[in-house]
Amino acid sequence: MKRFNIILLIILFANAIIFSSCAGNKEPKNYIVKGKFENANGKTVHLGKLTATDITPVDSFLLTEDGEFEFSQLVNSSPEFYLLRIDKTGYLYLLIDSADNFTISGDAENITKTYSIDGSVDSKIIQEASQHNFISLAKIDSIGKVYQENINHPKIDSVKSALDKVYESIFTKEKAFVQNLIKNNPSSIASYMILYQQLGNQNFVLNPQDDIEYYEMVDKGIFAKYPKSQYAQSLHTTIAQIKEQSAMEKVASNTTAVGSIAPEIELTNPDGKIIKLSDFKGQYVLLDFWASWCRPCRGENPNLVANYAKYHTKGFEIFQVSLDKSNEAWVNAISKDNLNWIHVSDLKYWDAAPAKLYNIRSIPASFLLDKEGKIIATNLRGPALGNKLSELLD
Repeated sequence: MKRFNIILLIILFANAIIFSSCAGNKEPKNYIVKGKFENANGKTVHLGKLTATDITPVDSFLLTEDGEFEFSQLVNSSPEFYLLRIDKTGYLYLLIDSADNFTISGDAENITKTYSIDGSVDSKIIQEASQHNFISLAKIDSIGKVYQENINHPKIDSVKSALDKVYESIFTKEKAFVQNLIKNNPSSIASYMILYQQLGNQNFVLNPQDDIEYYEMVDKGIFAKYPKSQYAQSLHTTIAQIKEQSAMEKVASNTTAVGSIAPEIELTNPDGKIIKLSDFKGQYVLLDFWASWCRPCRGENPNLVANYAKYHTKGFEIFQVSLDKSNEAWVNAISKDNLNWIHVSDLKYWDAAPAKLYNIRSIPASFLLDKEGKIIATNLRGPALGNKLSELLD
């Protein structure tokens, strides 16, 4: 099971676009947002500012048959994010600057998918990104329908495989589009929003580990143009955290690579006794990271039990590090799964010292050590563990 790491938390927070921005060097001025919507009679258009905690209502306008409206408000010179919506029929994001004077049009029955905008370069960029995203999402919805229609098909696995390839193609094209949009607009705060574009509820188009160059591109562009903006400052902080974590992971990866001596672990067992990993030199040791709440870990435990029963007397030991938070849950899982080997934990969940030391980002995770404590294999599961132990000990 994968950990919900700090970088993802930062991304989710940023994706909500809930930061407020600081004033720029210029005096605040009035912006003008006006427009005309079809099918609007009797509906109300609302404008709200995205603040640090919620959406603060700015103004509203009851639409008549002609569908025309106009908002004018004092705003700081640094661009700020707003949300414009019509009752419950749709919404759109705006990035408003003090110099903006623009118009919006569309169908009030579904402004999210039908709106067009003129007079604001930044909001036009957001529109372009949003509408391309809607097209991609519609294609993905179609894939989901095909899957549901064929879920009882005797060859559902091959159907799913084909649909997965279609999804990958859609995702790849969406990613290329987002990357190109950022390249063309690196100094627009709209690109800050686009960095956190999603394709569905949980699938981010860009990844800060794999696509760091785009994060740095936007960081450099908007920080130079709007140094006092919290959007720029927030991204600047995020980039620093990403780089720091990447550096730590690189060090940990080098430390725990095959051929390296396994770093020492010294923790207490369920009885409170301190046990060291190095105490078991002279045996082949499986250093296994798990937790009582981890289903894949619990599913792998019977395989560990079988191999332990077969090879323990031949010089095989298991040193299991739990990422539990509850001592009771940890001990109960040990008993229920019949795990009769070495157990240690500091009960600090993903903040466990050994997890950080070994760069553990998902569990189960394991390292097989030789008699000198050197790592000779990683993540041997199922038959792979038994095959390796047979090679070493039979």
